[in-house]
Amino acid sequence: MKVTKNANRFRIAVDIGGTFVDAIELDQQTGAVRLAKAPTTPARPADGVMDAINRLGTPLDQVDTFVHGTTLGLNAIIERRGAITGIITNAGFEDVFEIGRADVPGYDMFNFAYNKGIPLVKRRHRVGVKGRLQFDGRETEPLDEESVIAAAKQLQAAGVEAIAICLLHSYRNAKHEERVAQLVRDVCPELPVSISCEITREYREYERTTTTVLDAYIRPIYERYINALNEALQKQNFAGSFLIMRSSGGAMTAQLAAKTPIFTVVSGPAGGMIGSAELARVLCKNQLLTLDYGGTSLDASLIEEQKPIVLYEANMEHFPVLMPIFDIRCIGTGGGSIARVEDGLLKVGPQSAGAVPGPVAYGRGGTDPTTTDSSLALGYLDPNNFLGGKMQLDAEASLAAITEKLATPLNTDATTVAAGVFDVLIAKTVGAVREITVDRGRDPSEFSCTAFSS
Repeated sequence: MKVTKNANRFRIAVDIGGTFVDAIELDQQTGAVRLAKAPTTPARPADGVMDAINRLGTPLDQVDTFVHGTTLGLNAIIERRGAITGIITNAGFEDVFEIGRADVPGYDMFNFAYNKGIPLVKRRHRVGVKGRLQFDGRETEPLDEESVIAAAKQLQAAGVEAIAICLLHSYRNAKHEERVAQLVRDVCPELPVSISCEITREYREYERTTTTVLDAYIRPIYERYINALNEALQKQNFAGSFLIMRSSGGAMTAQLAAKTPIFTVVSGPAGGMIGSAELARVLCKNQLLTLDYGGTSLDASLIEEQKPIVLYEANMEHFPVLMPIFDIRCIGTGGGSIARVEDGLLKVGPQSAGAVPGPVAYGRGGTDPTTTDSSLALGYLDPNNFLGGKMQLDAEASLAAITEKLATPLNTDATTVAAGVFDVLIAKTVGAVREITVDRGRDPSEFSCTAFSS
């Protein structure tokens, strides 16, 4: 490792997930590495990050670079806890977001009970405005600014917390979209606004709309978080570079990330994939299957020829997104995923207990059994040596919750149903791996497997 002499000798990287925050520090003079871990604080995520950083014990005025990866945006999408979002589009095209491609996702192809579920944006929050551009960008109907102002006021009155703007053919001519955004910001200066021409200037209205909507959906959460974290860092005299990992590798400034958070939605797993690619190079392994098992989600991905696969169109849950992103299959199954009985069937996730209240075993008020509680019941976790002995787990409470909420309704014992939770988890994991291997003509047996946690 190259050793440097620098007054700001340290670099710190942090990853925040749904349950824990992980921090790693590099001493650029000695090459020493230190690790720290702290619980995520969902009400104020920046507090958990600062707790993990402070556990490293390094004064932040000696840090020249702070790199951050996070799954906050991804978890908000998976758990459907983003902002109340409105859409402004062309009159007559208000239902593009809900209709989509009118098809069934491949993994539900043979599910006769398939249900698309409740749309992310309610019908009353999708408003059309007058004005039209042709496919080549020519204006055939001027933008009706009065209808835009009326749409903004209507959405504001409806209580939306963010607005996505996506007009026909703005990838060829952004004039109408930019004017709509300006008018909306004038009428509703407190509302975050995402416009498709600043996110993805590519054709196909549905895909552009979903990408823009997802950006708006997570933007208020992300902006509040980045601003709070930046303020906390500055209070401790940090004056270095504050960077956020991109979903396709590399990094962007925190200021830019707050304005376009969709580009960082899988920044946590992306950092793990960069590390996995380097591991593949060191071990002379051309092909790796990577699994990232976190508190809320599980992410499966491939390394081929020692490089992560980059897509320019991918799926976030069942929403298509048009942006550069590592080929990662995300499913809502992690350590905090809640197990429950519905219609006589055992189901796991995507809802997560998170860090607060967390799994029952944490003793923080959680009452719903999770995969972590099942691990404890099956003896996969040592209650006296969790987090290196820094955290005690309550095995009796886990067993009681599993018995009450799972075993009794299913008329079985706690051990059997805890094993059943893992059967569901494994089935979901195999399904994710199958999608990125067998379904794409790749033989899983040709890949080595590595795991990381983000």
